[in-house]
Amino acid sequence: MNIYLKRSHIYIFVISLFLGTLLLVLERSLGIAWDYHIDAKTYAESSRIISQGIVENHPIKIIGNIYYFFVWRIFNQSILALTVFNLIIYSITNVLIFDFLRIKLNSFFEGRLSSLILMLYIFNPYRLHLATTILKETPITFLLALLFYSAIFSSIILFILICFRMAGGIYALAFLDKN
Repeated sequence: MNIYLKRSHIYIFVISLFLGTLLLVLERSLGIAWDYHIDAKTYAESSRIISQGIVENHPIKIIGNIYYFFVWRIFNQSILALTVFNLIIYSITNVLIFDFLRIKLNSFFEGRLSSLILMLYIFNPYRLHLATTILKETPITFLLALLFYSAIFSSIILFILICFRMAGGIYALAFLDKN
């Protein structure tokens, strides 16, 4: 990997973090609070109780949408800490997506069109909004992006993805090679 790619990764990360922070400030100033989505409130209020229940009731038997409560517990149910975590994960995910798609898009599109599609995909407004929330979609997208980078650990990543969301396995199927 040459120095240009390393710089581009830093640029994508910093721009992503800046845009996420900017949108976070904008949303909060418009009255869109952290608890706008009902799931956010559930995570904030119930994560300690639910994660304790998982530990006490044989965690291997309970696979599905509830393991994100452990992430909440790691951050001591701090809304600020989890929001910052999501913004950082969003920025790292954008670097992974950039690295993967810039090569793929160049084989289909030329020049500025390829760059435009890449930037629109990376800075997708909905993903950007999700990065400013305390929901699990940003870590799920990160885990999906990791599936492309780690063939050795892909089974472990897929298992973690399914622990966050049962449909995680279905998301991963969408990326299988059709041949």
